[in-house]
Amino acid sequence: NQELDTILMISPVGFLAFDSSGTSSFFTPCFQRLLEVDETILNNTPEQAMNKLATMHKLLKSKHRQIEDEFILEVTGNNKIVKLKTSKAHEFGLNPEHTLMAAIDITHEYNLDRMKGYFMSAASHELRTPLSSVCGFSELLLHGGDEFSKDERLQMLKSINDQANSLATIVAQLLDVSRIESGKALAMDLAEVNLSELISENILQHPNASCRKHSITFNSEPDCIISGDREQLIRIINNLLSNACKYSPDASEVSINIMHQKRHEYEGICFEVVDQGIGMNKKEINQAFEKFYRADKTGRVKGMGLGLSIVKELIENMNGTISISSQVGHGSTVKVWLPKNQSGVVT
Repeated sequence: NQELDTILMISPVGFLAFDSSGTSSFFTPCFQRLLEVDETILNNTPEQAMNKLATMHKLLKSKHRQIEDEFILEVTGNNKIVKLKTSKAHEFGLNPEHTLMAAIDITHEYNLDRMKGYFMSAASHELRTPLSSVCGFSELLLHGGDEFSKDERLQMLKSINDQANSLATIVAQLLDVSRIESGKALAMDLAEVNLSELISENILQHPNASCRKHSITFNSEPDCIISGDREQLIRIINNLLSNACKYSPDASEVSINIMHQKRHEYEGICFEVVDQGIGMNKKEINQAFEKFYRADKTGRVKGMGLGLSIVKELIENMNGTISISSQVGHGSTVKVWLPKNQSGVVT
């Protein structure tokens, strides 16, 4: 009837209907939108339709036993994860001789599950490495400290301190993510900050370990003063610079450029971090700010994939914006815009 047709047409679940002859006779707009199908999906049996869809898109393996007549696809064009389930129409109060194939967008749930699995793996790995060093060197000093020279003991203590700081950073990131997820804004102490002086005095003179093998160049227009949180700005720039170095070949150049830039009617400052690293494709750029996302799939680059998601939150809390432009094999440019004055800014 007309009422049921209307419900099917506006439903967030897509349907492909099979008539009493066992062949597909129509699909709803949602089914077409989710799976990017056309008229060629019609006049097929459920098995034929499923085979066509599996050819068009990527059939994902479930970690659970695959339920009969239920499949999960990664849609090639829109990167959505769609669950397909074939049922007899009488389950929906329709003609029992008909069959329906339902398409449900489970992208959010699938990504949450994937992120949870990645977190367990990454957390155990990232925590185990510094903990092993702390435990190992502290045990050597406790039980055989007299056997080592003063320089050797200092080196061990330095290693313990470095690894303890790494652990503190990981814990701080996890706490920040927890606050963000609970809807709490990260604390901000806004004040006037000279961005050029901040970078020169706090970052270039004290580069983090990942940047010591690279050539860092710095260019700035005069009077680049913004309204922001000084400590959080140091954290943001250190993170972006560290990423640029970690994903670039040793001895390559990484540039930091600062310039005045107006956004809409608001005066502001733009700073960019430019590297000559591995670069990213469009899909990777779109995922770069997701929690636990890593551009490096080899595991050679350390980290839990939380830095950029936290950086984005910090920048937005200062009414700023962040964007990435990149090309595979040709490096990346991360641009951050921050207002000179926080009053009335809407980004």
